[in-house]
Amino acid sequence: MILKSIMATTNVDRHGDKLTKEVLKRMIEQTMSNRAIPITGQHDRTIPPLGKIIEARIELLDDGEHAIITEGEIFNNRKEIVLADGSKVIEINSTGDSRPFAFHGCDRGEELSIGIDYRNIDSINDIKSLYTAILGYDVEIFNLKRKEFIPLSELLIIFPSLLFAYLAGKITKNVLDRIASDLSNTIIKYYDLSKRLIVEWIKKSKPTGEPKRIVFIMKGNPTIEMVATTNDVDMIICALSSNNLKEIIRRVSDIEKSLNIDKIQFILSDNGEWEFNYILTKKGSVIGTREAISRRDEIIKLVQDGELTGMSIGFTSNIKKSKKK
Repeated sequence: MILKSIMATTNVDRHGDKLTKEVLKRMIEQTMSNRAIPITGQHDRTIPPLGKIIEARIELLDDGEHAIITEGEIFNNRKEIVLADGSKVIEINSTGDSRPFAFHGCDRGEELSIGIDYRNIDSINDIKSLYTAILGYDVEIFNLKRKEFIPLSELLIIFPSLLFAYLAGKITKNVLDRIASDLSNTIIKYYDLSKRLIVEWIKKSKPTGEPKRIVFIMKGNPTIEMVATTNDVDMIICALSSNNLKEIIRRVSDIEKSLNIDKIQFILSDNGEWEFNYILTKKGSVIGTREAISRRDEIIKLVQDGELTGMSIGFTSNIKKSKKK
């Protein structure tokens, strides 16, 4: 199924933002690059991609403004496959576009990166408290900037590939012996900063009275994404223990025996266990549990029935820096 839609325009949007035609051109370049922009369900990253953008162009509107018109393919091809551990999952893919997906982490440098949406923050004082929590660290901060009135509260913490390499045992013993002390201090700082940010985010972000979503992205080959939707800070920190992360990497290694993984996502369960949700492959396929694909299919049906006004696309924007003092 091909879905045509307006991705962005140079009109002032409901948030007061106005894009220039030059920005639209850069968005086109990103959209048609070697990584495909996913079509997602209302910016909910726990729902596997519905499809991908396969074409984008700029058109002149009747009011003299410009718009990016996109054509997105909603995946219909599907088959059941069996993973190395014997579990049955569903694979869906494009009829002709094998580009891998763009996702948070694939475009970031080797610094610790933090992604937030400023619409989740009420006041300048709350923003200052977040910046205070990261003083003394080299951190890259970027704005998620999702186009919803008050989007789901979501904090992204992207760890450099060094953490993955260490936990996966990919650092040679000679190198590890030389950098052991510095590496240990670095990992301690990662955990300390993560806890500071989680505490501040749960206290200060909106919507209030709802569980907050904390997303940990461990860059590597493949990239591992871990999603926690809870206000229980202790449960989140416990789930991030070195032993738990090493167990996740072991599970990923087993799955990799039969699949070429680009990104794999786990969700934190109510009892504090990381559960597999879905995979993005290097050939642009989506492989998910039956439950994950079912949630995806429900979103598509709501759109087709007119009960949901649209889907969401895109994944990144503005970069700011917080320098070590």
